[in-house]
Amino acid sequence: MTNILKVKISDRWYTVEVEDLTTSPIMTKVDGVLVEVTLEERVVETPKSQKAKPVALDTSHSAPKKQEDQVVETMPLAEPLASSIVAPMPGVVISVALAVGDSISKGDETCVLEAMKMHQSIRSDLDGVVSKVMIEAGQQVKGGEVMFELSS
Repeated sequence: MTNILKVKISDRWYTVEVEDLTTSPIMTKVDGVLVEVTLEERVVETPKSQKAKPVALDTSHSAPKKQEDQVVETMPLAEPLASSIVAPMPGVVISVALAVGDSISKGDETCVLEAMKMHQSIRSDLDGVVSKVMIEAGQQVKGGEVMFELSS
């Protein structure tokens, strides 16, 4: 079952989709981009009639004022340029189909990533000319990592 949350981080709202809370790190989608999230568990005291529950605390901001506050720990999101092609998921680069100077159209294959033993063809959402290639075959990439920069 997918849980969809609205999370506010530093005055910006994100839509976060979370599926399996039993894994670590937890794979989530933040505004459509895959992000790994690691939660720190801390037990909060509750009345004896209730069981204690683990609470995720945000370690990147100042500590919550009360132990009862529940905050989701986040990792900083890359702010890719509008002319960037980013990895939609973490994985290993199997092949790179572009070089600096290549023209690319929306829908063209940019590279192939292996994630969870499956090969995924990553296609461009943009038109342009490749100005920077930031990946190579065999390299591990994180979800949201910039792989290519394009110019108009």
